[in-house]
Amino acid sequence: MVINQLNEFKKKKFWISTTGYRILIILRALIEGEKSLEELIDILQNDSFVNKAISKDTVRLTLNTLKSAGYKFSRPCKTNNFKYKLLYNPFALNISNEEIKALIILRERLSEELSWQDVLKINDLYEKFTSLSNNQEFKNKINTSQPLNNIDKSILIEISNPKLKGKKIQIKYLS
Repeated sequence: MVINQLNEFKKKKFWISTTGYRILIILRALIEGEKSLEELIDILQNDSFVNKAISKDTVRLTLNTLKSAGYKFSRPCKTNNFKYKLLYNPFALNISNEEIKALIILRERLSEELSWQDVLKINDLYEKFTSLSNNQEFKNKINTSQPLNNIDKSILIEISNPKLKGKKIQIKYLS
């Protein structure tokens, strides 16, 4: 039943605004990281829905549309290898101080119950939350309250290797 519905859904043709879709594709690419004009053109040309030749002016017009919506980009120049970088996202995650405190308490309680691997995963999840926010106070509070904050992950993984069980290890440290 579900497979039949999925096949019917795939057969239907959908009309979408290619301009709006192009804007979202470029925005996603810039959220992921810095991109040059040529890289943005390649991303659009290789997309299955756009799937046509794109000019530099089309990409620049799309970037201007995002600027008018409140996004801010760095201008491509020699110092940044001629790449666009998203500097400000007006649709960022807004979070109150009470919600920050609740997230911190939740992570503290979970870290008491979970393995260190899961604690590191939760820390990574919280880093993703902070990347969605423009609130520097939120970022600082979340980062400074991390359990296992200043731990070198590679050393932790090495020490927890099950092959070391029952063996002696020598640890040198600066006192």
